[in-house]
Amino acid sequence: MRGFIFIFSIVLLFSSCEKDVEDDTPDIIIDTISLVSFYGGTISHHQGENCQICHQEGGDGKGWFNISGTVYDTTLSHGYANATVNIFDGINGTGNLIYSIECDSFGNFYSTNKIEFGSGLYAVVDGEKISAKMGSLVTKGSCNNCHGVTTNRIWTK
Repeated sequence: MRGFIFIFSIVLLFSSCEKDVEDDTPDIIIDTISLVSFYGGTISHHQGENCQICHQEGGDGKGWFNISGTVYDTTLSHGYANATVNIFDGINGTGNLIYSIECDSFGNFYSTNKIEFGSGLYAVVDGEKISAKMGSLVTKGSCNNCHGVTTNRIWTK
């Protein structure tokens, strides 16, 4: 009798674990690497290219950039080191400063930090002598997707 109870207990135990519950929820993959450009930095590359081709979900680059691009000098052929890209909620640098990004030694700027563009924000690039203001709304942070392709490169002095 003891043998029967033992076997029955084992069968009951395994039968209760047999049924797998399938989870229909898709896996959410989040790249948790934090990368932000800084004055004097020298780790960036590919000036003028759309950084977010690689630095996005499924891309080969480390970190998923929420904003990135390149700032040039007045020749439009050399990166402008140590400029600052400021993002405001008002045109021409008015309203609230939403985010500020330092450009590195190559003129590249990038950040994996979350920026809520909503219906649009405005960019101002500060150089040593002038500030270049973008008069149209920015709704995405892939700046080199347009600048240097369908519109002029971003520049300052």
